[in-house]
Amino acid sequence: MIETKEIPFYNDTLLGVKDENGKIWLGVRKTCRDIGLTDAQAKAEVKKIESSLLFNGNWIKFNPVQKEGNRNINRIIVLLHEKFVPMWLAQINITPSMQKKNPEASKKLLTYQLEAADVLHRAFYETSEQKEKLHNDLNIKGDIEDLRTNFNNYITVWLNYINYKIKNNTINIYC
Repeated sequence: MIETKEIPFYNDTLLGVKDENGKIWLGVRKTCRDIGLTDAQAKAEVKKIESSLLFNGNWIKFNPVQKEGNRNINRIIVLLHEKFVPMWLAQINITPSMQKKNPEASKKLLTYQLEAADVLHRAFYETSEQKEKLHNDLNIKGDIEDLRTNFNNYITVWLNYINYKIKNNTINIYC
């Protein structure tokens, strides 16, 4: 099942999508527009992602059907995998002329570069139920406490072994 969310992000919202495999994606064009880029700049960013070797295989086209009045409208939305969001945003340059014309976009871009990917991820995996589902989807069994207990037991066994060797002077220092 595909889950779509409008995720609050300062005075904007991030368009987040979680696919049936649990992967999280960000709507590219909406992000561009929320940052303050023009329609033409947003289209250029989408084209860059679609043609980039870096993002090859890490973007998809999502085709939701939206209702507008009595009509169903098909939209095509380019989504970028969450792990590649910071790299993509870091490649967006605000030129000096853009800074003069739209200083707010420069400030927003920095905020998006630093925080958007984390906010996107937390929106889908912040509750215990969501974490449990992720663990089940990834076949992760047990709990962090089990891992901690096993690690502590392992360390205790090694420390006891080392202490035994020291007490019995059986450590070979000429290895």
